[in-house]
Amino acid sequence: MRSTLRHTSHQASLTLSRATLREADDDHNWQEAKAIDVMHSETATNVERCQSFGFSATPLKQSEQQQDKGMGQGGDGGGGLGGGGGGGGLGADSAGEEGQQPKGEAAECIVAYLNGSRSHPVIIGIDDRRHRPYKVPPGGSFQYDQNHQGNYIHPDKGVFVLALDDDDQQQGGGGSGAGASALAASGGSGGQQKKERFASLRHVDKKKQQRKGKGAGAGGSGGGGSGGGASAAALAASGGGGAGGGGGGQQEHKHEGDKVNTEVRVTKKKIEFYADDAVVGYYDKEKKEWMFKGKIRLGDENASKYVVGQIDNLTDVSDKQVYVHTQTPHQGPGIHTPPPSTELEELTARVAELEAQLAQLKVS
Repeated sequence: MRSTLRHTSHQASLTLSRATLREADDDHNWQEAKAIDVMHSETATNVERCQSFGFSATPLKQSEQQQDKGMGQGGDGGGGLGGGGGGGGLGADSAGEEGQQPKGEAAECIVAYLNGSRSHPVIIGIDDRRHRPYKVPPGGSFQYDQNHQGNYIHPDKGVFVLALDDDDQQQGGGGSGAGASALAASGGSGGQQKKERFASLRHVDKKKQQRKGKGAGAGGSGGGGSGGGASAAALAASGGGGAGGGGGGQQEHKHEGDKVNTEVRVTKKKIEFYADDAVVGYYDKEKKEWMFKGKIRLGDENASKYVVGQIDNLTDVSDKQVYVHTQTPHQGPGIHTPPPSTELEELTARVAELEAQLAQLKVS
């Protein structure tokens, strides 16, 4: 097929665009955007998103405080395109609805159109001004969520695993300018409900997630796109467009693991130790107490005896004898060093113990 220079330059000018994301659909082998608003009156649906291997993230949906006010979208500007195939343009179904696109704050996308065809968009980048942590030092990185939890790598200090409770958050969100109601609408906390969260280092048993059938994730290149007759208002009312369903009644996959073998869990007030999904010990920050379940050795594994008696439940062991393996013998309430290895050392230790008892009798 012959192509004029003007046609080629027009295709090249349409190769990349900016867009705002209405909502993502992560129930596919490749994540899809239910709908993105590109130019004025141009909305694409079921758009595939390319992510880096080893990393998967689902962006928050668009804030809804102005979702149905019919205000125009300030994307790239320019005229709108008519309806296309899968992932194609979305036209208006009446003159009064032309340009009706939501104006709420949203994640922003960079969209590539393969071969310059507006009927085949693919999202190649996405970011969210509402929640991105800024002023990360050069060389550092931060894998984060809308609450600024995550894995933070500081080039000089080290690696941090961060978890936050909602009562630690400031209403309005970190510098984004969105109010508490906007954060709640977009999936953030906004101080509306208090949630207690934890950081976990765990070894688990986990089933491998099943792959979708062939063609289940092929939204952008030929299926599920909205035609030119559907309106933006109808799309918003239906949840963002037909992306093949969001899982319906399917059971949610447990990415965190089906069964815990061993775990260290950190909350705002406790450090907990788990084995086989059960608590076997913890430190309570407010009470300043350590609690353990099972046999206990203090010092190292060469301690000659366990804590006297089997401890079957979480309990206070302060009134029990604890055997500690140390280089320097130490005597204290309920704490005894193990017997030395040679007979001479045993005799020396016994004499020292008797002398200490004799000294106490003289004082009394």
